[in-house]
Amino acid sequence: GGCIGFSQDLPQITIARTVPAGSTISFSLALTDRVGNSFVVPFQYSTQAIDQAFTVQSVDVFGDNNGDGKLSPGETGGLQVQIFNSGGAEALAITGNLTTTNPQVTIIGGAGLQFGDIRADGLACGEIAGKNPGGCIGFSQDLPQITIAQQLAHGAQIAFQLALTDMFGNTFPLTVPYVLE
Repeated sequence: GGCIGFSQDLPQITIARTVPAGSTISFSLALTDRVGNSFVVPFQYSTQAIDQAFTVQSVDVFGDNNGDGKLSPGETGGLQVQIFNSGGAEALAITGNLTTTNPQVTIIGGAGLQFGDIRADGLACGEIAGKNPGGCIGFSQDLPQITIAQQLAHGAQIAFQLALTDMFGNTFPLTVPYVLE
């Protein structure tokens, strides 16, 4: 009857990843007292959303053709997107897909970027799978490669989309703005 709350002393439940936050789950607790009287106590639990929220912290270019750290028309370079978890909970196993609808911009290696686990108030950069998940080291070969068509004008704005997903299947769409130099 103690209410100390050690997890090893409590029944364990698992909620499937497909159950959306805010869902109500009904339980029944069947009790029997020492003289054989039985009681059923119904109760409900509402699933909680994980407190994680993301913003783009910075966008940097590494390994571009002229080495100035900026993408210009006709150039290719590695795009490092750093995100910030402004939520109160650690985000687990964050992956991302970097895309754009601009037909004059080509992305190689933008699918399956690994951001890793991101603590609350933490930063992480998207790296190509199997390299350095979440690391912000800035090696061009570990980053998605962006090629800008020669016809695209200096000063053009490119809107990249970064679709983040955590280990539970929660999704977080971000827009990653970039202006050509």
